[in-house]
Amino acid sequence: MGNLRSPLFGLAVGCLHIMLDRAVVNFPTSCVASPSKVVVVELAYDGPIRESYRPYFPFNQRWDYWQQVVAPMLKDPRNQPAHNPNIATMINLKRYDDVALIYQRELEMRFQENGWLPSDDQQELIETEVPDPPAVPTAEPVDAVPLPRLLKVGASPILEDD
Repeated sequence: MGNLRSPLFGLAVGCLHIMLDRAVVNFPTSCVASPSKVVVVELAYDGPIRESYRPYFPFNQRWDYWQQVVAPMLKDPRNQPAHNPNIATMINLKRYDDVALIYQRELEMRFQENGWLPSDDQQELIETEVPDPPAVPTAEPVDAVPLPRLLKVGASPILEDD
């Protein structure tokens, strides 16, 4: 059962902001040789959907939690307002806490499935050592594909035909 005081509620609020394009996701120390161990979620330029949500931002999330729990939850069409009319209606009615509680329950279930959250009423994640993220394999060289050149005509760019 979700509650507004759970640490996962803040993560759920972050997911709601991501779904509404009101938060940005950064991988601050990523490069091909060494992917980031942390994911940072920050408010977008237009700020929170509700001022009371501002204290939840910015926040960090472990890369393994992000990859195994948060990203799959965000990608699941059942959680996306564009594919779930119930969530879309709650958002249109500004029932943001209700949507965040739905997301919190979904996150709890996914954390439990991965063994990071006990299946009792405890809301604290089980502390484990953060594993190193897998290195991103380097791509094989690809023959260069010529890109169309942009010509500036007045104030708008147009593509040049070769």
